Amino acid sequence: MSNTKICTHCGKRKNIEHYQVKGNAKDGRRKQCKPCRSELMRNYRATGSTKINEFGDTSLKSLERVLSNLRVAYKKYGYLLVKTRLDKEMKK
Repeated sequence: MSNTKICTHCGKRKNIEHYQVKGNAKDGRRKQCKPCRSELMRNYRATGSTKINEFGDTSLKSLERVLSNLRVAYKKYGYLLVKTRLDKEMKK
């Protein structure tokens, strides 16, 4: 296994220890080096709140989507399936 890796953000080749561990990654490390990852996350946190306000509360949209799907299921399969599915959603 190679001891170096190229950062996808800055393009520099760095030692593998400069990358955070990520279990599901092909090589077990993130694509960005630690300094670049810190910069990316800092920018995300700074602009993230405006993106959420711009598009609305995602949990509300998720609930609306679930209710819409339940209405369709009720028409297709009847009350019992919808009640079971609704009980599962409420436990989440």
